[in-house]
Amino acid sequence: MTEKQNPQRIFPHSLIIVSLLACFGLLVSVILTPQTQPTKTLGEIPALCNARNQGPFNGKVLYDCVFGEIVKTDLSIMDRSKRADFIAKWQHKYDQSEMLGTEENTYRAIKKMVRDLGEMHTAFLTPKEARDLYLSTQGNVFGIGAPLTRLGLRSAEKALGENPSAEARRSLNKISADTPLVVYPAPDRDSPAYQAGLRAGDRIAAVNGTSTIGQTMAAVVDSIKGDAGTTVVLSVHRPSGSGYEDKDISITRGAVHVPQVVTQALPGDFLKVTITSFTQTVAQEFTDALYLACTGKQLPYDVRALLPILQSYKPERDCAIKGLVLDLRNNGGGVMEQATAIAQLIMENGPTITIQQREGDRSIETRERIEHDGYVKEVVENGKVIQSKKTTRFFRIVPTVPIVVLVNGMSASASEILGGMLQADGLATVVGTSSYGKEVGQSFKPIDFGSAVKITTFRFLPGGVALGAGVIPDFEVLPGDDFIDDPFHAQDTQLARAVEVLSRGEAAVKEAHSASALADRAARSTQAVEKHRLREREFFAASSQ
Repeated sequence: MTEKQNPQRIFPHSLIIVSLLACFGLLVSVILTPQTQPTKTLGEIPALCNARNQGPFNGKVLYDCVFGEIVKTDLSIMDRSKRADFIAKWQHKYDQSEMLGTEENTYRAIKKMVRDLGEMHTAFLTPKEARDLYLSTQGNVFGIGAPLTRLGLRSAEKALGENPSAEARRSLNKISADTPLVVYPAPDRDSPAYQAGLRAGDRIAAVNGTSTIGQTMAAVVDSIKGDAGTTVVLSVHRPSGSGYEDKDISITRGAVHVPQVVTQALPGDFLKVTITSFTQTVAQEFTDALYLACTGKQLPYDVRALLPILQSYKPERDCAIKGLVLDLRNNGGGVMEQATAIAQLIMENGPTITIQQREGDRSIETRERIEHDGYVKEVVENGKVIQSKKTTRFFRIVPTVPIVVLVNGMSASASEILGGMLQADGLATVVGTSSYGKEVGQSFKPIDFGSAVKITTFRFLPGGVALGAGVIPDFEVLPGDDFIDDPFHAQDTQLARAVEVLSRGEAAVKEAHSASALADRAARSTQAVEKHRLREREFFAASSQ
């Protein structure tokens, strides 16, 4: 999910990034587009639509606020006739009813209105949902900081057969003895979980005495989360010899910053960098991790010590890595600007992203690119540049080396921006399975009573090229069933292929661009389009129940 703060998009403000800005001038994070005056056709956002309005609760105010925000900004109803139909149907839908008399009924009414857009990424968020989403973009959670997964899922899924019933699919979502919940990968060493003794491979048998069997993973995760300072007791089965050791581990919850960048040295002086999410701090984490991997040294946090490094660092001379695997699998996205910031740390020059957005009844494009020492943003309307801004770019850390990007069906949004632009610019070969296929981004707008709306307001083109069905790998490699069932003991076949591609260098790139490879990629793109259509039908069918 690519989010955008209103009126400014979220942008990194951590210490390293701030230091870079202080040295080289402020990088503008606002899309520079002319302001337009609201018209009756567009509707009006009510004056009471205000995030500072915390009560007493008024369902009519909240409903009108969401309606006004959608009518004014949602990309899916830019067409005047479609927008007029939406206004006629929903503006006064509940004015004369009791539907908006309670919070629960108001939320239900608003979600029904939003669902009618037929845009699966625009959403109304209750206060809890809004808080959870905001915290996720900060890289912070309240809990214990333990990553969890389930073992045996592929075998259980295959056992259901080709066309399982809805009841069978619901049953698969529940933890069983054959699909236990396990800590994977390892918790960060600074997390409350690790400090209390939780380790990778521990199977979560119970939370505060309640068995995990028969519960969904989401329900268990919710029971583990909690306010900082409170305690949760996890009963675990820890692998020990040929059996398991039972342990009760008491963990004091805290405000946890979950590291989003993990590096792993690979044979041949190659480096694997896993980005788990595009939070506010991921560009800083990437900067720190890559500089350390390249030079064996930590970047200083003092601006006076940092400046000489920025002035003297030469990637081709100073970086020891010979190839890069950028692992974006299962990365659902996050803050869009973090993807373009990381691109500047990798790319020497070239287009990074084109953003198509709605300004009232107008269609505006913002085209962004790297020009060696500068970062350029051009605002275009009807093919004509109406504004242009060039600022100093972030310094490039990664030398010109072979790059492989790993993606799968859970790689979405900002992941597709970064992976797509590197592929479009010819800088990376992609391995894995087709990405999620989410070419639109959302603005996050806090509104009354702690709620928020997440509205689709722009479409992105990675590297200036339409995403289409998603990031389609140059080399399709399915994950092995044994790895999905048990990542502790099975080979990661996708990573193994990535290393092979790096080792082959230009020969692998040539193969990826052969006529047969391009034809195969086009066919997989068509298959992905059909898969996405089915996904949307299932989404709206499920949400209408």
